Amino acid sequence: AWENKGNLSRVWVTDKLTRLIGRMHNQGIRTHTEARQLVVLKKPKEEGKDYADLDDYTDTDFTNNSHAILENHNALLARTEITLSGHTGERVLHVGNRTYDLTDKTTYRSFSNSSFEQGGRIYGGFWEQIPNNDKDGEVRGYRKKILINGNKTVELDFSSLHLTMAYSREKIDPLTVFEQEDLYELPGYERTVVKTSWNVSLSCHRRDNGLGAIRKELKKMGVEKTTEELSDLVDAFQAKHPKVAKYMFKNWGLKLQFQDSEMMMIIIQRFDE
Repeated sequence: AWENKGNLSRVWVTDKLTRLIGRMHNQGIRTHTEARQLVVLKKPKEEGKDYADLDDYTDTDFTNNSHAILENHNALLARTEITLSGHTGERVLHVGNRTYDLTDKTTYRSFSNSSFEQGGRIYGGFWEQIPNNDKDGEVRGYRKKILINGNKTVELDFSSLHLTMAYSREKIDPLTVFEQEDLYELPGYERTVVKTSWNVSLSCHRRDNGLGAIRKELKKMGVEKTTEELSDLVDAFQAKHPKVAKYMFKNWGLKLQFQDSEMMMIIIQRFDE
């Protein structure tokens, strides 16, 4: 009866033990509020919560395959020296009032909305968590300091990833349409504003609440835009990209994340061999 179902053992600790462990960060000991499973399924986020609860699931060939790939990947990470230049031998990185466990090298895959076709990106490992700037905004470049077995690393950026993927779903090569033009270039608008508007729209299911979400995200970046201004921006963007306009405000973000996560799993499996 339990052949295809994974089981997780839990031990509940008292607040006294949690506080004791919390005072031992300088020794590289870290507490996790959630158990670290290799394949995590999350429920839809409830209104008012800034996190999503975990969902139960029965293992399938897909989840078992993801688990096997990550188990092999984590074994490789465990025997690989991953450090930060200038912090050799340190177990904890202190940035402002936050600490990061430099011994944490376990990765896991997280799916969203109780669906194994939404999300699925790989998280975990201190390199995913360390910031590139501190709380005062001073650039530190922590990720640029990552060393693998003493060798320097380079972080590459795939420009306009989800916009390019949307075009790919329509079987269109955007380079043949725009002649290598920046896909986020839109006359009269800053690139960061256009990019943010597109990316936020992918996580919304209606245009009206989507415009509000875009406005809120831009405000965090110090950019003030009225709803009318953002509506004009969206109209201009959709006029430039009519073939993929339908992806905006239709909750496509997590579906596209699943596709790029599947590409990542192929890459990991290939290079872990």
